[in-house]
Amino acid sequence: MLLSHCPNCQHDNPPGERFCAACGVPLDLKPCPVCGKVDNVKATVCAGCGAHFPALTGVVAASESGSSAGATARPLPPVVAPPPTTMRALPLIIVALAAGGIPLLWLYRNTMPVPKAWQGQGPGIETTAPAPLPLPAVRPEPAPQPPQVVPPTSSAPALIPLPPKVIQQPVVPEAPPPAPASPPVRSVTKPIAPVKPAAKPATKPAPAAAGSKPAAPAATECTEALAAVGLCDPKAGK
Repeated sequence: MLLSHCPNCQHDNPPGERFCAACGVPLDLKPCPVCGKVDNVKATVCAGCGAHFPALTGVVAASESGSSAGATARPLPPVVAPPPTTMRALPLIIVALAAGGIPLLWLYRNTMPVPKAWQGQGPGIETTAPAPLPLPAVRPEPAPQPPQVVPPTSSAPALIPLPPKVIQQPVVPEAPPPAPASPPVRSVTKPIAPVKPAAKPATKPAPAAAGSKPAAPAATECTEALAAVGLCDPKAGK
């Protein structure tokens, strides 16, 4: 549903327009006269304040009825039936003609004129066969000649026979006779010497006290060697 009278600028538009030709406002909306909220043309109560919209003017109803009447008054295009197709019956016609023509040809086969191409092939007419074409002469192949042996000339030097080579075969040395077997070796065991016990180390005498005097060595016999060194006097002992 569209308005022909613009609610914004009060401009009268031709029926069927969706926008106002003066201000460009959509003609399927209308503002509320109380709160100014825009709502659909078909609404009867404002969605913002609940005020009732005034009834639509007769211009809208007349334009709508005129548009609907004009839509129904248009004549419908005539229905044209498709042309009948003859291609479907064409195979049946061909089959019928072929089935009816074969018996007629069989009945009147003797009275029908013979084609010119078939007239020379009757039973009473003899046809001459074409002459055979001459074959080319075949030439015999020459026999193979044996190879010629050239005799040796006198200027060629005579071949000197070489003595035959003597192939010497390697002499295999004879194996030496086996050595006589040696008598068995008897093992001689030596007597094991008895092990002497290890000698104990001589213990050193304990050191004397600091205050004690060392004991005088025992008098030994004055020998010549000691006297020669000057350790003793042989005369003093006598």
